[in-house]
Amino acid sequence: MEIDWSKYDIVHVGISGGKDSQAVYTWLVQDSGCLVDKIRASFCDTRNEHEWTYEHIEYMRQAIGPIETIAAELGFYELAEKERRFPSAKARFCTEYLKMQVSQKHIKQWMMDGKNILLITGVRRGESKARSELPEFDFDTYYACDVYRPIIDWTTEQVFAYLKSKGQHANPLYSVGAKRVGCFPCIMSNKRELRTISDKFPERIEMIASWEEKLGVSFYSSKYVPERWRLTPFQRNGVTYMCPSIRDIAKWSHTSRGGKHFDFDFDEPPTCANNSGACE
Repeated sequence: MEIDWSKYDIVHVGISGGKDSQAVYTWLVQDSGCLVDKIRASFCDTRNEHEWTYEHIEYMRQAIGPIETIAAELGFYELAEKERRFPSAKARFCTEYLKMQVSQKHIKQWMMDGKNILLITGVRRGESKARSELPEFDFDTYYACDVYRPIIDWTTEQVFAYLKSKGQHANPLYSVGAKRVGCFPCIMSNKRELRTISDKFPERIEMIASWEEKLGVSFYSSKYVPERWRLTPFQRNGVTYMCPSIRDIAKWSHTSRGGKHFDFDFDEPPTCANNSGACE
């Protein structure tokens, strides 16, 4: 698809630290034909990223171009403390508050100055059924501007190959088995990802465990694991509940399907229902 870049004053791309946003930012700067002085890139810091992701954002600044860091008033764990719970698959207030609202406010400032904005996103159809139905070009009602998805038909292999062809490396978390590199871990992380975190970054498990104890709630819902793995008592409003702590989850992640034998499966991680690509 040919884009008339002259129609837009600012062409914005959101950066997560993941392979897709890195590839689409590289494409925008190096291969799109868009004037570089129109391009703006921003990274929403949730304060729940792995240190390697922060280091990779700095690497991208050197390898591709400027990236502005923006953030909500509260970080991920402060938000959980305010809500008295962690986000879940059915209550993803993390993405809404920590990324979407922050980006919306950021973009709105340009609109108030009379700028015409085009959003660029690295969302790909192969990521989920919902995303498979997205058009290449559309109008985004949440951000109130046009959105273009230039790599929507790329495969995962094509994304990595493109970065390699540009002399770049992807976030090093991929090299140790991570499938997503946004929040670490994401509330959408699957069993394999949690095993990777447990094996490679046990200090992350312990950090989350300390927040569970502080808030008196579990990071994942009880339904995340079979009942036999709901081993930790949590008290709320004077009632004791048996839920899986992050330590229970870490042990469960080393079992095979059903949670009876120590092994693990390789299911692909689910994608967030939000299709802006904010977290990937």
